[in-house]
Amino acid sequence: ERRVDSEYAAIRERVHQVARCLLPPGSVVLVISRGDDELVDLPELQGWHFPQMPDGTYAGHHPADDGDAIERLELLREEGAHYLVVPATSAWWLEHYGGFRRHLETQYPLVAIVRDTAMIYELSGVQAASVMNPSLESRSSV
Repeated sequence: ERRVDSEYAAIRERVHQVARCLLPPGSVVLVISRGDDELVDLPELQGWHFPQMPDGTYAGHHPADDGDAIERLELLREEGAHYLVVPATSAWWLEHYGGFRRHLETQYPLVAIVRDTAMIYELSGVQAASVMNPSLESRSSV
């Protein structure tokens, strides 16, 4: 149990580092968070839980299906979200919600894939600070 906790804490720290390095300060960033407030507390960014309740707190459950996930994403994008972070611990979403994954892939640019850390999608016209960071994996490596 302790090893799992330390591995998760390391992933959380790497997510913070990647977001801070790649995303413009002040950006609104959705994070598939499972309710982890520390994961969403991104340095110099406005982290929002995904999915969330109208008051911004974690929804307490996963979306019912692809349509629900897409609807929640689009609502938050319209409310100002600039990016979506899919931490490695939530990568299963992209398999389980295949329609949601296809929506992301066809509608939004993939800003970064960082092995064992996260994938980041751009949800708006805001440009990432460094899409070609040499420390990141190429899209074809996934």
